[in-house]
Amino acid sequence: NITIDTCWTPNMQSLNADEVLQIIRAHGAQNILFSTDYPSTDDPAPQIRWLKELPLGKEERELIFRGNARRLLGI
Repeated sequence: NITIDTCWTPNMQSLNADEVLQIIRAHGAQNILFSTDYPSTDDPAPQIRWLKELPLGKEERELIFRGNARRLLGI
């Protein structure tokens, strides 16, 4: 199993929404982890907004933004 984070160069928004949805659906939301690559990304707000605009279900969104990190870190 692998976990894919949402931070890559140049950034997540370099792909179109359909491509990102294909990645999420192919690997499952339970394997996608929101990240910002701070301090390389000074302001994560555009990434957060962009991801929130994707047509994801509530459970998928919760896993990507919080649930997966909690599970991986055991918190």
